[in-house]
Amino acid sequence: MWYILKFEYTSPPDPEKRTKTLGYSTLPDAHRIFDQLEHGYQFYAPVRVQGDKKINVTGVWLYASYTENYDHAVDAANSGSGILVNEARALKISLDD
Repeated sequence: MWYILKFEYTSPPDPEKRTKTLGYSTLPDAHRIFDQLEHGYQFYAPVRVQGDKKINVTGVWLYASYTENYDHAVDAANSGSGILVNEARALKISLDD
């Protein structure tokens, strides 16, 4: 079983949106990174990544796949056909009176 973390980001000053997928064999490991990326998404805060770079996260998804084949799990996540476990999204709170 694989847990695939897929996220979209920009790397300032370049405005081009990029997508990255990472695979984890355990849910706690995947969720730890998901939580960190989700905080960057929710608070519009730059996230520091390897190489002392900062990225702006524009979307985060965590998928599960029951296949043992890592490449198949990544393909399912990239196509959106994997099992969605969690997704970063705006809070559903209305500020209207």
